[in-house]
Parts: sequence; structure tokens; C-alpha cells
Amino acid sequence: MRIQVAGAILLSTTQAFAQGEQSEFAACLDISNSSARLSCYDAAAGYVAPPSEDVVAPSWTLVEATDPMTGANVSRAFIEPNATSSRDAPAVLVIQCEREGPSSIYVWTEGFIGSQNRIRVQYRWADDDPISENWDPGTSGRSAFLPQNFRDFRRGLEAGGELVFEWLDFNGARSISTWDQVVLDDNALFALNGCESS
Repeated sequence: MRIQVAGAILLSTTQAFAQGEQSEFAACLDISNSSARLSCYDAAAGYVAPPSEDVVAPSWTLVEATDPMTGANVSRAFIEPNATSSRDAPAVLVIQCEREGPSSIYVWTEGFIGSQNRIRVQYRWADDDPISENWDPGTSGRSAFLPQNFRDFRRGLEAGGELVFEWLDFNGARSISTWDQVVLDDNALFALNGCESS
């Protein structure tokens, strides 16, 4: 007898809850915009989103090196992407000091993209529009160097934010990598400024 009474109370409570829930959600059914409809359902259900976690910028790794012939500082700083599409995708973004002149900026892979005349790249910084360029190939067929007279990539690097970078290899296959947050820290700035201490 107790089980029957408890069952009847549970059924009655469930039906009342379902009817109340339906009436609260009914207003959301007529909203055509998906985002607005989801917000309506969240409000009706009493959903409160957890606070968003800020993306922490990864630190640049500094590899110190000296040119054995000239004694020049040829150190480099690099960061790895948060996501890659394949083995041939960009594996590190590098800023390297040169024997003479300004630092080099390049992207390197563990795979092989070829050493054709130019490497076709496309990149997007933060919310900017994608930019397509032809970068200089590395002699190993594993890297693409930003030409010194190209300014857009360096401006984006200095401003920071998300970086999405794609290149076409010698077969025309696309590979892409994403850095969630790029910020120039002391190691990166040291390399960018020619490995000269301020």
C-alpha cells in the first residue's frame, strides 16, 4: 500500500513539473534565431554559465647559441601551436637572431613541405582577415621564412592574439596549425631585437 501511494505522489509530482516546464519553454519555440532560442531555453531552465577562463599565453622557449665563426649571438625563441592538422603542419613559430642584420621570422615543421621557389602561406591574426603571401623556403624543405620586406605578419606578431597559419606543400596539400594566444614575452623580444640586451 505504501509503495502505491509513493508511486502516485511521484507520478503526480512528475506530471506537474513537466507541465510547468513545458509552459516555461513554450515561449522559446517560436524564436527562429538559434542563439536567441538557446538563450531563452537557458533562462527558462535557470542555467548559469560558468565563468570563462582566460587563455594563458604560452611562454617562448629561448635556445641560446653562438656562431662558431664570428662569435655572433644566433639564439632563437620559439613557441609551439595548440593544434595541428597533420605531421607536415607548422610545428613551431621561430624568431632567430642572425650574424648580421635583422632577426629572421620563420615557421618550421617536423614533416616536409619542399624547397620550391616560394612557399604559399595564408595566416590570420585574431579577428583580422586572412592574408595570403609567398614566403621564402628553407634549404631543408621544412620551413618557410617571412621575407624581410613583408610587414603584415610582423605587425600581427607584435599585436599578438590568436594565430591560424596554413601552408601548401610541394604537392599542393594544405596543412594548418593554430596558436591560441601569441604574446611577445622577454625571450621573444630579445630575439626580435637581434639578441641585444637592453
